[in-house]
Parts: sequence; C-alpha cells; structure tokens
Amino acid sequence: MRKVLVLVVTACLVALCGFALASCGSSSSSSSKPLPPISSVSPENTAPVVLQTVPVPPLPAGALLQVVRQDGGAKAFTMAELKAMPSTDVTVGTKKYSGPRLTDVLTASAVSGYTELLISGGSGRLSLLKDRVTANTIFAFTGANRVTLLSPTIDNSQWMIGANLVQAL
Repeated sequence: MRKVLVLVVTACLVALCGFALASCGSSSSSSSKPLPPISSVSPENTAPVVLQTVPVPPLPAGALLQVVRQDGGAKAFTMAELKAMPSTDVTVGTKKYSGPRLTDVLTASAVSGYTELLISGGSGRLSLLKDRVTANTIFAFTGANRVTLLSPTIDNSQWMIGANLVQAL
C-alpha cells in the first residue's frame, strides 16, 4: 500500500512540475499543446503505466467500441458488429453474462504482439496485462447500447462498464 501511495504522490508531483514548466515556457496558450496524462497505477500491479502512447482517433459516429493498435491504426465496432461475433457465456457468482471474447475483438482489429491493454469507458480506465487476458475475458452486453469488459479473474469492482476504447501497447 505504501508503494502505491508513493507512486501516486510522485506521479502528481511530476504532473504539477510539467504543468508549471509548460505554463512558463510560452505566453501564448494557442501555441502550447496540452500535456498528455503522465502515469497511473495499474490495478493489477503497482508499476506506473503510460496511459497514452499514440494519438487516439475520435470514436466514429454510430460506433460503440474502438480498438487502437500499437501503430495508431484503429478499428471501430457498432453494437450490431459486436453482436454478430461469436458469443461466449461467462458465469460470475450466480449471474450469467454473454458477449464476444476480448481476444476475438483484438483479432478482428489486427492487434498482435501487445503486452498491455488500456481499456477506457464510463467507469474510468483499466490497465490489463496480457497474461490477465483469458478466454473468459469478454465484452458482455449489459445495456441497450453498452458493453462491459469483465472476467471471472478480474475483481468486479474493476470491470469496465461502458467500455468504449481499447488501446494496445
């Protein structure tokens, strides 16, 4: 716990110093670029992770989920496209969930050779190391126009409700 606190405090200080330096470097706000997020503590480990390494294209109109490859290329999915993919049933406790496997979505997006995934959505961001991705990691259909990334091996407090972006690192 102390390691996590030290990493979070360090990340905040680095962010503040970077902001101060960026503010002092230019008097014109139109020429300065916003600073990208510095780092975060991954829920699976305490190592800092870079939150964004490639530009993220905007989610296309009508798309529900977008996968961004390491080279910056992206593939967007509508709900209809996700529902057309093979569905897997996963039971957590007494509740059954259905949806496409994360691995199938990554394959359809031409993602390979990743070591980590950053998943964003309505409930924040989740860092998922490759060894935590299993055949039971799915995008469950949990609403009329919403998917939740979940797995029996991921604590349900870390499930990504309203997942809309996957970044492969």
